Amino acid sequence: MDLSVVGEVAVEAQLYEDAFAIFKKFNLNVQQVNVLLDNISSIEWAVEFAFRVKEDAAWSQVAKAQLREGFVSEAIESFIRVDDATQFLDVVRAAQDADVYYDLVKMKACMSMQRLYLPLFLTGPSWLAHSSSFKQFQGAVDAARKANSSNKWKEVCFAFVDVEEFRLAQICGLNIIIQYDEFDNAATTIINQSPEAWDHMQFKDVAVKVDNVEQYYKAVHFYLEEHPDLINAGPLLLVKPYMVAVQSNNVTAVNDALNEIYVED
Repeated sequence: MDLSVVGEVAVEAQLYEDAFAIFKKFNLNVQQVNVLLDNISSIEWAVEFAFRVKEDAAWSQVAKAQLREGFVSEAIESFIRVDDATQFLDVVRAAQDADVYYDLVKMKACMSMQRLYLPLFLTGPSWLAHSSSFKQFQGAVDAARKANSSNKWKEVCFAFVDVEEFRLAQICGLNIIIQYDEFDNAATTIINQSPEAWDHMQFKDVAVKVDNVEQYYKAVHFYLEEHPDLINAGPLLLVKPYMVAVQSNNVTAVNDALNEIYVED
């Protein structure tokens, strides 16, 4: 028999104290806290109860109730306590209404970046506009990169366009191209739009996957012209992995360059 049924019968009969006692007898903590929240309507008692039983599910119920009743800062503290990000979009909207953005920063600091940032930055331009004050834009890019989905990149890209963060929007756009295996186009775009689009690690990841041998030569020239400080052991060593990758194409210039490196080694 489902022991919670007995307590639910007492709830339906509005015998709330009896229901609470029944749930307590069988250690049904979530049902107990729900009686305090939904029937007795005491968030204060529910908080005291959650502290006493130390059960994550009970704290989650308390946090949701605090959020519904407009106790946004308190709700955020409760969600943080049990690492519960399931209601984060509702928390963002409530924080906007209550003007408690600092508490959202605390929530971000205490929880997984990937779990929080992506839903945060897909809520729309209004939240992005507020976020600019504490420079959280890069977190959305990092979260979209972890999600590794062209749809997520598109959503974040459009959100950045809406708030005129065009450099970050362009980074998202490049990743959309990469999602569709257009590595040659992505490399060309990065080189041509380098002041806004270039990122050293991203460019290396793209360049090693291009199909057109000419792109490798362009990569060498690009680094010699714009980022010579990143060439620690000479331009040939910089692109050695790329040349090895295309050696099977039997390009004379590539073969000669590799031979030169091997002789020096």
